[in-house]
Amino acid sequence: MLVQVGSEVARRARGLGMTIIAHDPFASEAKAAAIGVRLVTLNEALAQGDFFSLHMPLTSQTKVCNTLHSLCEKKDKTTPFGVDDRAG
Repeated sequence: MLVQVGSEVARRARGLGMTIIAHDPFASEAKAAAIGVRLVTLNEALAQGDFFSLHMPLTSQTKVCNTLHSLCEKKDKTTPFGVDDRAG
C-alpha cells in the first residue's frame, strides 16, 4: 500500500519534478490522490515509467515476483533506473 516508504519516495520524487504514478492493488484512489499519486495498472506503469521503486514485504507471494529488470525487458524498456526494496 502507499504507506511509509512508498509515500516518502513519492514525496521526494515530486520534489525533483517527477510525475508520480503507482501500481498498488490495495491502495484507494482517495489515498493516492491525497499524496499526489495517480494509480495505474501494472502494464501502464511499465509502459509510462522511467524510474521504478518497488516496495513490498518479502512473502511467498512476492518472492516469485520478477525482478524489475525482467519486468522492463518484457515491456521493451531500456535498462530501468530503480530500487527494489523487497524486505523479508
